[in-house]
Amino acid sequence: MGKTFKPAYPKMQQLKARLDKVEEQMRLEQAAIIDSVKNDYETALKTEEYLATRTEEQKLRAMDLEEKATQYKILERRWKPTRLFTRACSRGPRKLKQPSGAAVTNVQIIDYARPPLYPFKPRVALNLALGLVIGVVGGIGMAFLFEYFDNTIKNPDEMIDRFGIPGSRPDSL
Repeated sequence: MGKTFKPAYPKMQQLKARLDKVEEQMRLEQAAIIDSVKNDYETALKTEEYLATRTEEQKLRAMDLEEKATQYKILERRWKPTRLFTRACSRGPRKLKQPSGAAVTNVQIIDYARPPLYPFKPRVALNLALGLVIGVVGGIGMAFLFEYFDNTIKNPDEMIDRFGIPGSRPDSL
């Protein structure tokens, strides 16, 4: 119709108005679809962030649980022998089982042990005597050692003799 009629023709104006209306509706629908897709994208992005955070939390919890499970197994291994021993002891000495693989021996008690009449150690008299002898000898030795290394002048005659100072002796006067 556009080739036959001019744009000012009323039928052409009606068609043009309808075409503009349809184009406007298309633009509105496009904008609505774009907004919907944008909202879906943002929602998916937030969901992904939330799930990533939750995944990290779950990984940490799983590692913590794994560590606790390892500790539990270690404690359980330590506890089982103790539990078996406690049960065996609570049954009484008659009900204790002989460990498998242990050879049965014919052990007999020949003599019962007797406590000694006097203690083997410490030998108090010997220790006191040795302490006294070592103390006296050490004390006398230390006295001689200090006397040997003592180089102090005790009277004026020692000064004249040691240093060769000429002069009169106080007793010669």
